[in-house]
Amino acid sequence: MLRTRQSKTIRTEFWSVALAIGFIFVCQAAYASSITPERVIDLVNETRKNAEENTLVENAQLDLAAEAKLQDMQAKHYFAHNSPAGVTPWHWIDESNYAYKLAGENLAIDFMSAEDQHQAWLNSETHRQNILNSRYQEIGVAVGEGVVDGVHSTITVQMFGTRELASLTPMGAVRGKWKELASVQNKIVPVSSTGGSPYGMVWKNDYLATINFQRVLNMVWVVALILLFVASVVSPLVAAGAYVRRAWRVREKTKALHT
Repeated sequence: MLRTRQSKTIRTEFWSVALAIGFIFVCQAAYASSITPERVIDLVNETRKNAEENTLVENAQLDLAAEAKLQDMQAKHYFAHNSPAGVTPWHWIDESNYAYKLAGENLAIDFMSAEDQHQAWLNSETHRQNILNSRYQEIGVAVGEGVVDGVHSTITVQMFGTRELASLTPMGAVRGKWKELASVQNKIVPVSSTGGSPYGMVWKNDYLATINFQRVLNMVWVVALILLFVASVVSPLVAAGAYVRRAWRVREKTKALHT
């Protein structure tokens, strides 16, 4: 069987590209992990340890509050700290019977890995403050799928808290609540904020713009796989065409010699 130099070159390049894509894919898979409550909490505590802050303890009541908030967003198809009916995050914490002195909430939507989601929170000052707040002692997390603005997405709810009896309450601030809100998603939307209370600042960012490089990377994978498929189909055809052309030239030369 005749093999041309061109066909050998094409096959070499084809396998080089395939191996490169496979190596990159394996590296990416090793780095990225799925979004689960356990992984979200682990990442928070890793960041707090690196900042020499106390680690947070998972609290079942805060888990219930986060799950209740998540289910409300799933049922009513919204992504915000306050529901369309005006229900605040603190309603869900109160419903879980968590008597808090300090409380905070982080939201995230439409991320592909726990690491990308956590990094997006850290890139935002308000989210970072919630994650690294030395006054928090406990955490609860819920993760689930929901449809928001007609798009099926992964939604994460983080609830932070410190119970009233966990530390002494200063005089003059007996019923004071420090409440912090922050949410993040992978598309650009307006940022709004309000602040001010007798007992501390209240941050309320309904949406915060950030760039999700994971989605861009996923598009690169799709394009690369399409090119790989096309190459796997075209390469044999090119090689066959080269073989046919070479055989035709040999045949023509042979006919010329006999005439």
